[in-house]
Amino acid sequence: LGRAAEALVAAGRSDLVLELFDRYTDTDLPPHFRSGALRGALLARGADGVTLLREMLRSPDYTLFAAAVQTSFEMPGPAVTRAMAEASPALTSPDHQVLLAGALGHRGDATALAALTAQAGRGPQPAQLAALKALAMLGVDDAVPVFLPRLSDDDREMAQAAREGLASLPGRAADDAILGLLKDERAAQQTLGIELAGRRRMTTALPVLLVLARQGEPAVRSAALRQIGELGGPAEAGPVLDLLLASPEGGTLSAAQQALTALAGRGADSAAVTTRVV
Repeated sequence: LGRAAEALVAAGRSDLVLELFDRYTDTDLPPHFRSGALRGALLARGADGVTLLREMLRSPDYTLFAAAVQTSFEMPGPAVTRAMAEASPALTSPDHQVLLAGALGHRGDATALAALTAQAGRGPQPAQLAALKALAMLGVDDAVPVFLPRLSDDDREMAQAAREGLASLPGRAADDAILGLLKDERAAQQTLGIELAGRRRMTTALPVLLVLARQGEPAVRSAALRQIGELGGPAEAGPVLDLLLASPEGGTLSAAQQALTALAGRGADSAAVTTRVV
């Protein structure tokens, strides 16, 4: 089809190109021919291709639906994103929902935020999972409230997607959300916050981590100390040494030793540390 279309254009018969491409409706053609024809029909129409895209996104024919979604990668502009987002609520097939959500995520256009947020909260698990991953790709602050309640989801994949999404979001909103977890009274939330602070390399979390290392439950204290060892510098060596000297728990003691070793290797005054230990 591609070579035939090029030949028609070269011969000055562009009017026949659409006639050729519009054979995507011919069910007697093999699926890959129909997919290729639909791609040509969408792209050859230019800005008017959005109208055809809307129609194909409502098609129950998966071959045409998938071809339309795939071709959308070659169709820039908010009008295309809007057409895709508006098609999302009407989809009932998980395969269709997953495919469209992935394409919306790759576009990186916040126009899709509302549609992806809605899909992340309803429907079959694969569709919700795809929406969570797509929201992470948008990289917008408004995705934070969608991720937070899913961080400890009973579904392991959902929880993992939410955690990865929050960890990857740029900007202060995600940092503030993680600081909120660290300041939560529940040990499970604190532990989760420690993990996410590490993923984001959040040095701004060090003051709160030091508090948890002193006052948290034993498991939280150990996790906080390990993270301080990963994120901290010379300024954290003294407080960690104090914790090391005062720590009665074996697990916490070991974590404090490891953290202090890491901090000393990163530039802490090892001579001063040795003097204080002695």
